[in-house]
Amino acid sequence: MMNQSLLMQDENYRNLPTTYLILILPTDPLGLDQYRYDTTWSTKGFKYDPLHIGQKFLLLNASGTKGKITPRLHEFFDLMGGKINTNDSFIQKLQKKRTELMLLER
Repeated sequence: MMNQSLLMQDENYRNLPTTYLILILPTDPLGLDQYRYDTTWSTKGFKYDPLHIGQKFLLLNASGTKGKITPRLHEFFDLMGGKINTNDSFIQKLQKKRTELMLLER
């Protein structure tokens, strides 16, 4: 479904552009304490991508401690874990929007 609009009828799968599926997870799916796991499409029985689909799967682990991530992503992971940096401009915007929505609900 993700690539449905990217491929015309009878067009070869090799013509698909590389697409990314990003999963942001609160816990470590592989237990290796990495912030990020990069994986690619695989077809059972093949050591490579025989369809040349070029899909990439990116698993982001909010509870990780190993690897390099941007400060902004680190702050997002902290937010997922309940740690709120009230000095961050993005967090301030979120809090303001939340307050506005709460006032509208009354």
